[in-house]
Amino acid sequence: MAAKPLSQGWFDWVIHRFVGWRAGLPPPSSSYTVQTVKIPLAGDDNIQLVADLYQPTHGNPPSGTILIQCPYGRGLPLSLNLRIWACYGYNVLLVSTRSTFGSSGALDPARTDSIDGPRVVAWMRAQPWYTGTFATLGPSYLGFTQWALLNADPPLEDMVAAIISVGPQNFGELLWGTGALWLPLVDWAQNMAQQGSTSMLGMLRAMLAGGGGDRMMSVKKSLPLVEGARAELGDRSSWLYELLTRPDIASDPHYHPMKQGGALEKTKVPILLVSGWYDICTTQTMAAYQRLQERSCTVALTVGPWNHGEAAFSGLKESFDWLEKYLAKRTMEDIRPSPVRINITGANEWRWLPVYPPPTSSLDLFLDPKGALSWTQLVTPEKAQFTFDPHSPTPSIGGPFLMDGGSVDDSALAKRPDVLSFTSPPLTDDIEVLGKPSIVLLHSSDTPHVDLFVRLSEVAAGGRTSRNLCEVYKRLDPGRAHTPGAPIKVELALSDCAHRFKKGTQIRVVVAGGCFPLYSFNLGSGEPQGTGTTVRSAVHGVHCGGEGGSRLVLPVA
Repeated sequence: MAAKPLSQGWFDWVIHRFVGWRAGLPPPSSSYTVQTVKIPLAGDDNIQLVADLYQPTHGNPPSGTILIQCPYGRGLPLSLNLRIWACYGYNVLLVSTRSTFGSSGALDPARTDSIDGPRVVAWMRAQPWYTGTFATLGPSYLGFTQWALLNADPPLEDMVAAIISVGPQNFGELLWGTGALWLPLVDWAQNMAQQGSTSMLGMLRAMLAGGGGDRMMSVKKSLPLVEGARAELGDRSSWLYELLTRPDIASDPHYHPMKQGGALEKTKVPILLVSGWYDICTTQTMAAYQRLQERSCTVALTVGPWNHGEAAFSGLKESFDWLEKYLAKRTMEDIRPSPVRINITGANEWRWLPVYPPPTSSLDLFLDPKGALSWTQLVTPEKAQFTFDPHSPTPSIGGPFLMDGGSVDDSALAKRPDVLSFTSPPLTDDIEVLGKPSIVLLHSSDTPHVDLFVRLSEVAAGGRTSRNLCEVYKRLDPGRAHTPGAPIKVELALSDCAHRFKKGTQIRVVVAGGCFPLYSFNLGSGEPQGTGTTVRSAVHGVHCGGEGGSRLVLPVA
């Protein structure tokens, strides 16, 4: 039996009006009631999900239903940007996923959402308050649950809109897509293990205090990794230990439920995508936009100068407009000047585009072993080298962490002995980069077991500081043809960026063999990442000059 509905309190009324005002929304049209309901999952008598149902009280029929599936609880502050929609005339069903905040079942992240989501929809359709159509919204993991619904078979015909912020469609790709483990997973596992006994505000404070992934550092450094995690988390995170020891996302059936990219091939639902240039899911978001755009789907994209946490709570006005058009159907006119809205970093300029990326030309800059990034290639081949030591792995400075990171002063990275840095002369004109930069490296190593980290940064005029723009991490295939010291061409695409290098600034590329604790360091011994204990250093060489020497390729507008 559902709990008795409670009316919206005065504090919530004030907060929602303030949040709406800050986002440029019109004044709320309604108050609301909220009641807790239980959702039995059809076909599984032992699983019930707990949800909060928000219903507007303005006397008019609700404008539609919004479904949100969330593992982080149903209280403040997360629910603030979710339940506000009830103030604008929508039913809002906020569901706690399995084993979180009263919902039963075992916690198995990203592996049960594809079967639970459609059953929640089936239950929702049978309720007297259901409006006949629904939309979904939410950031991060809440975005993954939306991809799972969009990939449902058969398609959910009454799903009419989706707003996905920084949400991956392939969870396994996020974790192991580089070949190395994305280590913020360990922090996330700790949060999931303790969230039932810690407030959301407390969790956010702990995450923000991490300083770029410093929390759980002893676990991330432990050998073997899985035993360090088990010693810290005990039996609360058995799902994590599976992921730490199963890197084969391509063929391991364990990851099949985490792959919801099939939605990109069949969905017809209008989708608004929100991301940040420094988000953990930027690459997947861009790939999703481009495939949907190729299929002539109704899709829009907004990308700001944000990290994961910042992007998760951005775009409220655009979300409002999307719901008004595609769920409430209160407006028929165009709600965006163009489908794509991006922030040009370096100029902090917002720009509307008909499609992303726009047409560009390629600009090549050549790596010089003396640390220069030159407009012309050296005639004589030369080599620069560095040694990666897994006992003291190259540190992560900024980049795509969960709640921190982003764009920072990373000038210290270029000064390290285990990093090669290549910097252009001060620019004589502005250069605007739009799209995916790429790097072509003639790379050698004394062992096949190596990683490569490449970052593009901007050095400020005067040369005192630099800030990261985009990057790529890759564990090289140890099965490739390898001769110690012999160069092999490695071509890597960096993550997308939109940046204006202004006159007087400099372009910098850094090359390293690690980026810890953003990614697990390569042991160098060939032993499995999760269970290995033997580590060895690796000597890397970057070959410059001559025919086909190492170079950076920039897509220039």
